[in-house]
Amino acid sequence: MNAEMTALEERIAKIRNLNRIGSVIDWDMQTQMPSGGFGARSEQMATLTEISHELFVADETRKVLEAAESSNPQGEHDARSLEI
Repeated sequence: MNAEMTALEERIAKIRNLNRIGSVIDWDMQTQMPSGGFGARSEQMATLTEISHELFVADETRKVLEAAESSNPQGEHDARSLEI
């Protein structure tokens, strides 16, 4: 894997991890949240969603995606990584 594909995968991994953290918060809200905790969890979820979205639509994401696309990606793994 070339450096451009690695940069893209690292960027997407950060976004994916934020979304997974959001899933844990959502699960907590549905199952084990302490009484009175809904407001705090909602704010946490909103913050995670905002950060994830900002990372995804950022110019840096576009740049690493374009660099990866033009870097002559090879193999099925690289092709799947470009299917965002």
